[in-house]
Amino acid sequence: MLNDNLFFAEEDSLLMLTDTTGIKFTQNISSLNFYNQLKQRSNKNLLTRELYKQLIRKQKTNPGDEFISGSNAFEYFEGKTIASISIKRLDIFGQTTLDTNGFTEKRLELLVNKTHIHTRQKLIKNALLFNVGDKVSAITFNDNERLLRNIKPIHEAKIKVSLNTNDTNLVNVLVLTQDALPLQIGGRVYDVSSGRIDLNHNNIGGTDHQLINRAYFDRTAKKESGYSGTYRIPNIYKSFISTDIDYHSLYYENYYGIRFYRNFFTPDIKYAGAASIYFFDENPELLINDTLIRKRLDYRQTDIWIGRNFNLNRDYLVKDFRPGINISARYTGRVFNKRPNIYADSAAYYYDINRLLGKLGYSNQKFLESNMIYSSGKTEDIPIGYLIEFIVGMEFDDFKQRGYLGNKIAFATTLKRNFYCYNSFELGSYYNTNTLEQGVLRLYTKAFSPLIKTTGPMFRQFLSISYTQGFNMKSYQYVGLNNEYGIRSWNKSYPVGNYRFSLSSETVIFPKWYFYGVGSTFFTFADIGTVGNSPNLALSQTAYSSLGIGFRLRNDNFVFNSIEIRLSWFPVVPEGKNWSYYISSEQTLNLNDLKPGIPKIIPFE
Repeated sequence: MLNDNLFFAEEDSLLMLTDTTGIKFTQNISSLNFYNQLKQRSNKNLLTRELYKQLIRKQKTNPGDEFISGSNAFEYFEGKTIASISIKRLDIFGQTTLDTNGFTEKRLELLVNKTHIHTRQKLIKNALLFNVGDKVSAITFNDNERLLRNIKPIHEAKIKVSLNTNDTNLVNVLVLTQDALPLQIGGRVYDVSSGRIDLNHNNIGGTDHQLINRAYFDRTAKKESGYSGTYRIPNIYKSFISTDIDYHSLYYENYYGIRFYRNFFTPDIKYAGAASIYFFDENPELLINDTLIRKRLDYRQTDIWIGRNFNLNRDYLVKDFRPGINISARYTGRVFNKRPNIYADSAAYYYDINRLLGKLGYSNQKFLESNMIYSSGKTEDIPIGYLIEFIVGMEFDDFKQRGYLGNKIAFATTLKRNFYCYNSFELGSYYNTNTLEQGVLRLYTKAFSPLIKTTGPMFRQFLSISYTQGFNMKSYQYVGLNNEYGIRSWNKSYPVGNYRFSLSSETVIFPKWYFYGVGSTFFTFADIGTVGNSPNLALSQTAYSSLGIGFRLRNDNFVFNSIEIRLSWFPVVPEGKNWSYYISSEQTLNLNDLKPGIPKIIPFE
C-alpha cells in the first residue's frame, strides 16, 4: 500500500519513494500457510495432485529422515577463511531458521515479538567456537550448532555459510538463532495429593541468566512440602564456566550452596572440571535393621574435580568420529557438625568421609541429526560411538580406609533400517582387606525403531531393559521401583531389595497434524519390574507392572513448553490404589551421552 493506493508488483520493479510516502507491505497469510493450503487444495483430484508434485519443490526436512551428519552442510567450505560473522536473531513467532522472511499477523504473537527481549548478540557471539580469520572446520561448525541448540533460552539455531563475492577463498558466516519464550510454568503432579509447581525464567533481561523456582506440595501424611530455587549464570566471560547458586528447603532436607562447572561440551574441549560447597541440615528417614528411623544431621560437603582430554589424530579416522583419551581426578569430602553416635561396626551413614578418585577413559563419538524422536519438529542430536572408563580411588572415614575399583563400557549405534541402540555395562566395588564391599553391577539397554510411516499417523517403538545388583551393601542401602530404572508412575516406597530387573516398552504415535506449531504425540506403555534380595528374581519375587496411555504436547514457544499426561494401571500393588495419573512439564526421555564426564562411584539407585 502506497499512501491510499494498492500496488501489485507483477515483475521486478524499482519504486522511487519520497520521505512523505506511507508504505506498508501486506500479505493475507504467511508463506508457510500459503503452501499448506495450496497442498490441501491440490489433493482434490489427480491432475492437481500431480501438478503440485512437479511444480512445488519441498526442502528436505521431512519427518523421520535418515540420521544425517550435520557436518555435511559445511564440507564444501572446509579450509576456507572466515571473512565475516553476522548474527541474526529471529522473532519467536512467524520466522524460522528455514524461512527467515516468515511473519505472523496474529495480534497476540505480534505483541510477544515486540515485547520479547532477545538473547543479547554478545552472549551468542561468546558461544561461538570460531572467529574471523579462522579456517572453516565442518566438524567445529556442526559442534557449534549443537552447542547453540543446547543453550536454554534458544529454541533453534542454524549456521549458514556463503562464499564471499570478492574472493572465493573467503566465506561469510551467518548465525541464526530463535529464542523460546523465557517464562515457563510447569511441574509434576501425582494424584493431586503431592507434586511440584515450577515457575522459571530462562533468559532474564536477555542475559541468559536463569531463575528456577520449584514449590513442593504434599497432602499425604508425610506433609513433605517446601521450596527449591536455583540462580544460574551460564558461560561466564566466554570461559564456558557456569555457576549455580542453590537453596533447597523441604521438611526432611535443607541445604544451600554454590557450584562452578565446565563440562566437556564438545569432543575437542581439552579441560573440564567443577568445584562446589554445600551445607546440609537433614532429618532423613532411614531403613536400619528393618526399622524406619529419623535422625537430625548437619554437615558440609565439598566436591572438586578436573579433567583433561587428549584428542587423537583425526587424519586416519572414520568420518566425523573423534577419539580421545581423557584423565581426571576428583576429591569429595563430607564433615558432620551434628550426627548420632557412631561406632566402628555400625552407623556408617554418619561417618565423616574423604574420597579421592581417578579416572582413565577412552571415548569416540559423533552426533547425527534427526527429528521426531523425542520431540516434534525440532532438530535432535543423536550420539553414536563408544566410551570405556576405568576408575580407581581411596576412601578415608572415621575408622578405616579402603580402595575402590570400577569400570564402565557404553556404546551406541544405528543398526540396519535406522534402528538405534544404546548399551552400558557398569561394575564397581570398594575393597577392604581382600573383601568386596558395597559393590554395584548395572546393565542397561535403550533402543528405538525408525519412524514407521503409514497412511495414517506415524509411530516409533521404544524399548529399555535395566538390571541392577548390589552385593555386600549396608543395611540402609537398597533399590526400589520408583525411579527411571523401575516402573513408570510407581510412587510407593516398597518393595525394596538388593536386586532389581525392569523392562519397559512404549509405542509413540505422531499424528500428521501440527496445530499452531504445537507438536503432539500419543503413547501407550507397558512396564514390568521386580525387586528382591535373591538373584533369582523371576521365581522368588512378585512381578509388578504398569500399563497405561498418555499424550505429550511440545512447543518451546509456549509458556507451557512441554506437557505430559499419563494414566497408569497397576495390576498388582503391595498397598493402596492400583491406578494413578501423572502430569509433568519435564522432558522425560533423554539419550545417554558418550562424552567423558566426572569420576564417580557407580550409583546404587
